[in-house]
Amino acid sequence: MKKINFISSIFYLLFISFSLSAQNENIERILRQIEQYNTDLKAFTRLKQARYYDSMKEKSLTGLHIESNYLFLGKPGFPHLENVPNNRHNFYNLKIGQEFRLPRYYKSIDSRGKQLRNYLDAQEIEIRQKVLLEAKQHCYRLIHTNKKIRLVKIFKQEAEKLVEAYDTLFNIGSVSILEQQKAVILDLDFENELNQLEIEKLEIQHDLALLNGNKHIYLDDQVYEPNSFLLPMDLIQKQALDNDVTYLKYEQDILLGEEQLQVTKRANLPVLDLGYSMQVEERWSVHGIYAGLNLPLWSNKRNVKANKLEVHYRQYLMSNQKQMIQREVFDLYSKLMTIERYLTKYEVSLAKLEHYEQTLEIALDLGEMTIQDYVNNLLDYKEMHFKYLDMEYEYHHLKNELMRWYL
Repeated sequence: MKKINFISSIFYLLFISFSLSAQNENIERILRQIEQYNTDLKAFTRLKQARYYDSMKEKSLTGLHIESNYLFLGKPGFPHLENVPNNRHNFYNLKIGQEFRLPRYYKSIDSRGKQLRNYLDAQEIEIRQKVLLEAKQHCYRLIHTNKKIRLVKIFKQEAEKLVEAYDTLFNIGSVSILEQQKAVILDLDFENELNQLEIEKLEIQHDLALLNGNKHIYLDDQVYEPNSFLLPMDLIQKQALDNDVTYLKYEQDILLGEEQLQVTKRANLPVLDLGYSMQVEERWSVHGIYAGLNLPLWSNKRNVKANKLEVHYRQYLMSNQKQMIQREVFDLYSKLMTIERYLTKYEVSLAKLEHYEQTLEIALDLGEMTIQDYVNNLLDYKEMHFKYLDMEYEYHHLKNELMRWYL
């Protein structure tokens, strides 16, 4: 039987030293590319402009009104006027006016517009962070899947060698057809698992392409980022509070609400109405200008109360978000430390199996191990490496969540 030597290949796959800086640059390049081509970010840029223009329309002159009418008086119905000449009178009225607000109102609109831009910028940052966080997570999934694909390929090669060896032994009558078919089924299982992983890889690549404006992305995915580097938890908490986009959006939302409150209050100011009026009769006409005031004394009071409650509500959300950030950092950091300890233990256990293939080969050659025992040991060994890869992926998944405030 051919020698089954896959342990060294697996350790070469899992623990070989690649250039970590090159991998980091590769992921960073992908994130910058997605930031440039992502359709959600492009769409929000247009939406941001639309919302700003919609808010600033109140600064424009409103209330332009033109009124025109033509009146005539027919034949009088009074007896003493029957013989009066020109008893049919025509009247024509024209009125053109424009409403104005006091300068303080327009000043409040300007202040609210500036704060709205800051709020929309915070929204854009939030969308950007979600997109980049999702993209980075897909990159890690792709790395994880490719590592499993390379690992399964190694096991499949050894299963193919086992099939060839048992075909030869079956032809000379040394093994039963059941043992021969067990080797074939093992090879088929690895092939099926490999196909499933390839499908999963295509789905991840599809998700990445969608984030990149439907443009394909190539990822050189040999290694993850370094496992060892993590900032102290208190520094991450401080960075999270300073850079958390949801917290920043709440902060800008409060300031925007306060500016809106000022606008609502100043809507109580008088509205000026200035215009031109003309009245024409058959034999005379009158021209002139007019001025008036519109006093909204009662209609706006409930709007002011509603805006005040909105500001208080946003202040509560901001305070609640701060507590959630601190708790989330603590939980993620604790999980990362736990997983890191188990990763180290797994590496130690796998390192102890350096000569495991020699034991399996000797036991199989001496007949001390059946094909079923050999298959079970092979699958258990593969499962150990898969658990390690899954734990490694979970570590980087959590680390990605924890470090999203640095994107």
